[in-house]
Amino acid sequence: MSREDYENLINGIQDTPYTEDRSFGFVPETTEQDSLSGNLVFRTATTIPDINESTQEIEPVEQKRTDLIPFEIDYERGILVVYANKEDTRKLTTRLSSLADWGLTIEPLSLNLTPLYQNLSSGTYSTSITGLRIQDFSINEHTNGSYHLKVFEEQEGERLLEEYETNVSYITVEFEVREEPVTVGFYDSGSVRFYSKTAEDDELFEHIKNMIVETEVA
Repeated sequence: MSREDYENLINGIQDTPYTEDRSFGFVPETTEQDSLSGNLVFRTATTIPDINESTQEIEPVEQKRTDLIPFEIDYERGILVVYANKEDTRKLTTRLSSLADWGLTIEPLSLNLTPLYQNLSSGTYSTSITGLRIQDFSINEHTNGSYHLKVFEEQEGERLLEEYETNVSYITVEFEVREEPVTVGFYDSGSVRFYSKTAEDDELFEHIKNMIVETEVA
């Protein structure tokens, strides 16, 4: 993305604020030269059963629900970070893509797990693989399929990742952060999930983003 495209995108977000008069809009939180964080806010109508006090009968009642999709645009790294599930991520990318008159293509970032783990393990933190999902994994000569394996022996996860590299779709990695274990899941589809929380999560996530970009560029 060029600097001009980035600035047009930021302007589009700022020109599409969420208000009570519209079903969706953006609420920026921080705007800097090379990054923007904020929320896509959208309102949907849902119908729920409720008791009519005058008739004492159950009737459908329409309620409006407001949801937030937090996101961060990182121009320097060239990535969009979405703190949401796949469905909400699609909603956000669709809205962002429509902000520019010429259209904006946002490509999903797949993760190549083997080189990514090599970068993660050679960085700032001590790491170990504690689980993997392997497709076409043979547990014996008669049975094979897709399995989620929990790894307990030292270096066993690294060995399995190297052996089944192209068939591994998910790994859990334990980072040692200031003598505290933090478990993070990495999906080859591009998702990253924190399974534990510490005061240093922001610092660790910055490191993870750097390693993801470094892996993709290499």
